[in-house]
Amino acid sequence: VCSSDLLHWAAYSVLPEGEICHELFETRMQQRPPASPNIIQVIESMKQALARPFNSVGSVLFKDRPPAEREHMQVTVGPLGDEPSELATLAQVIHKLLIEPMMVAPLRELLARREIAFDEKMKPVALFRRLLSDRLDSVSTDELLRSIELLNSLRVRSAHTVSGTVEEEFQRAGMTPGPFDVRAAYAFLVDSLAAASEQIGSVLV
Repeated sequence: VCSSDLLHWAAYSVLPEGEICHELFETRMQQRPPASPNIIQVIESMKQALARPFNSVGSVLFKDRPPAEREHMQVTVGPLGDEPSELATLAQVIHKLLIEPMMVAPLRELLARREIAFDEKMKPVALFRRLLSDRLDSVSTDELLRSIELLNSLRVRSAHTVSGTVEEEFQRAGMTPGPFDVRAAYAFLVDSLAAASEQIGSVLV
């Protein structure tokens, strides 16, 4: 390509305004593209982490439920505007992908194997709480489940009228107080779920 063409195309190849993100710096300037999984891959990693204690005893925790195309698009794009109500809608989708495919039977089997009492009416998150309570004190258990409880409360908010605000729910879950940014809150939710899933899997193995 001649120099005049290079200059022409360079005029249309500019970086977006704002600070240079870590991934852009590593990829374009250091020639070291970092691992950058998409949200569906992150959710799959969460499931793998939560399933680790069950895999070790030859059990399968999750039903095979690939995301529908619409769900894939929703969680990948994230919030489209600055309405906190969008977070409740997105939480409902993540709940469908992460919590709803959990099967109760493997959780009950692991509890029985470890001789931990449980109520037959308990749902997956409550059964996980029983497993964690056998290894951790109540404060640590609450801390580990805080992001999952946030996900559930946002899901409920998407279908019902509840008291309080979305902002208050995120602050109770540990998000730093301050001007509420919907996209930052979405990132906080996903990152918190990923970290919690990894820790839960490690504690229960």
